[in-house]
Amino acid sequence: LPASILALPRLLKFSGAHNQLAGQMPCPPPSSQITSLELARNMLDGTLPSCISNVAGLVELDISSNLIGGTLPSALGELTNLVMLTMSQNMFKGSFPESMSALTKLEYLSASRTYLGGVLPPFLLRDMLSLVKLDISHCSFEGQLPPIDDRMENLRIVQVENNSFNGTVEHWFNHMLQIVNAGSANFVEGVRLHLGSNGFSGELPLALYDLIYQSNHTVELVDIGGNHFRCDQSTGSWPGWALRIEQSNSKVEHMIGRCTPVAKVLSLSLSEAA
Repeated sequence: LPASILALPRLLKFSGAHNQLAGQMPCPPPSSQITSLELARNMLDGTLPSCISNVAGLVELDISSNLIGGTLPSALGELTNLVMLTMSQNMFKGSFPESMSALTKLEYLSASRTYLGGVLPPFLLRDMLSLVKLDISHCSFEGQLPPIDDRMENLRIVQVENNSFNGTVEHWFNHMLQIVNAGSANFVEGVRLHLGSNGFSGELPLALYDLIYQSNHTVELVDIGGNHFRCDQSTGSWPGWALRIEQSNSKVEHMIGRCTPVAKVLSLSLSEAA
């Protein structure tokens, strides 16, 4: 990609997607007026340059489906006008830099199918108050999901499936239920929660039932299959309310999967020392 293209003085939008652009992504000049940069589905490699911060007015950045790797530069946090950041299907590693907490206008963040991982930084669900969609599916994140800040009233789509998250999610679902009920009247898109194929455990959150049946029809999908939520100890199956979800004709697409049996102590013998 010739750097001279991004230096055109009146260029506001550049769409070079679905081509065979190769090599390192060039540095836009500090005088750049670009607000939309689309470079998806090419063969760009190297790293995402820190000079991307030269485009201070950038609103949309799509570099998905390339071969760009390395760690994400802290300079991303200087793009405070960003509304959409799509960088899925690349070779990125490490995690999101703390500087990205400054992206308070960001609505869509997609980094799926990369090598990003580790513990998910709390600021993603605390400081990005405009966030509508978070997609970090098929990555290498682990540990517990950070809590959702009550102020994130716009959050509708959470895709964290196929990672290594663990722990319980009762409080997470309770917060999501509060957000859905508080903001449902203003929702344009339906709520979609993809938490499948992780290591979540503990009791299945009762808030799941309320999300499906008491959320003013704003929830479209809930996927928690492929985790380790435990069975009801007395029946060896899901609790009754969860079975009702499985057997219902709810318009909400739901995938609960199988529960994990709770180990039972069948006998206990004590032996005394001679």
